Amino acid sequence: MEFKAEESQMRLDQFLAQELIAHFGEERYSRSTVQRWVKQGAVRVFAEERELPEKKVKPSLAIETGYVVHLEIPVEEPTKLEGEYVDFTVLYEDEHLAVIIKPAGISVHPGPGESGGTTLLHGLLHRWPIIASVDSQEANRRPGIVHRLDRPTEGVMVVAKTSQMQWQLSRLFQRREVEKRYLAWLNGSPGDPKGRIEQPLRRHPTDRMRMQVHKDGRLAITEYSVLDYKISRRGRKFTKVDVNLLTGRTHQIRAHFAYLKCAIVGDELYSNSAKEFSKFGLLLLSRSLSFEHPVTKERMSFEAPIPRRFTEFEEKCIFF
Repeated sequence: MEFKAEESQMRLDQFLAQELIAHFGEERYSRSTVQRWVKQGAVRVFAEERELPEKKVKPSLAIETGYVVHLEIPVEEPTKLEGEYVDFTVLYEDEHLAVIIKPAGISVHPGPGESGGTTLLHGLLHRWPIIASVDSQEANRRPGIVHRLDRPTEGVMVVAKTSQMQWQLSRLFQRREVEKRYLAWLNGSPGDPKGRIEQPLRRHPTDRMRMQVHKDGRLAITEYSVLDYKISRRGRKFTKVDVNLLTGRTHQIRAHFAYLKCAIVGDELYSNSAKEFSKFGLLLLSRSLSFEHPVTKERMSFEAPIPRRFTEFEEKCIFF
C-alpha cells in the first residue's frame, strides 16, 4: 500500500493510522498496531524518490509534504478468542440468532491489534460456543457481530449464531432495513421539537478518538423527536429525545448532537461538562431494534427496559 503526504509535521504513526482509516472506511488497525509494524520494518519512507535509511524510520518520524510511505501489512495469525463470563440479558434466541442487552462499560469486541480485556464477544462465546465457528469476514476476531454499540452505550443488539445468518443480518444493516431507535438525554436543546440531522462525518484529524462534521465525511443521517425536557433550578435545560438512526457511522448520535451544541449527558468525548454527570454515565440507550427475521420472515421488534440511572437523572437533574 502506498500513501502520499499532503501536509507536513505529522508523526509517521499518526499519518499511517489516519490514511488506513480513510482507505478502509473504518478503524481496522490501532495506532499501537501501526507502531509495531514500523518497528518490524514493514514501513518504508521515500523523500524525493530517495528511501530514508531504515534507522530513521521510527513511529515518531516527522512526515513532510510530498513524502511517500509504503506499507506492507504483515500477515498475522488471528488471535483465538476464548469464552469468558459476561453478565448480559437475553431477550430472544433461536438456532439462528440472539437478541441481547449489551451492558454499559464493555466493548463489543477487541479492537484491532488488541487481545487483552474482556469484551461482549467473550461473553457471547461463553454463552454460545457455536459462535466461534461463524465465518466472519474479519477472520475469527468478530464472529457473530453484525453491528456495534460504543463502550459506554448499553441496549439492544442482535448477534448471529451461524455464518449464513451473519451474512444475512449484515445485508439487512447495509440496506438500512433494520430500524434502530435510541433514547438519550441532552445537555441543552436541539431547538426544534422534531428534526433531521444530515451532516457528513469523518475522523477528527488530530483527535482520532472523535468524529467531526465535515463536508468530506461519509453520509450520516439522524432523526430525533423531543419527548420531554427539564429546567434545573439554575436555569439549565435538559432534553429527552427519541432518536432514529438512519445510517450507522461511528459515534454518529454523539457527534451530531455535539454539532448542535447539545451533547449527550455524560459524554466524556464530546462534552466539557461530563464530569459533573459521571455518576450517571453516558445517557444513551439503544432502546429498540426492529427487523424481518431472515429465515422465518417474521417482523420482530425488541425493546430494552429503561435503566435506573436514566430515571435517577430525570429525578435529580433539577439540582444541576
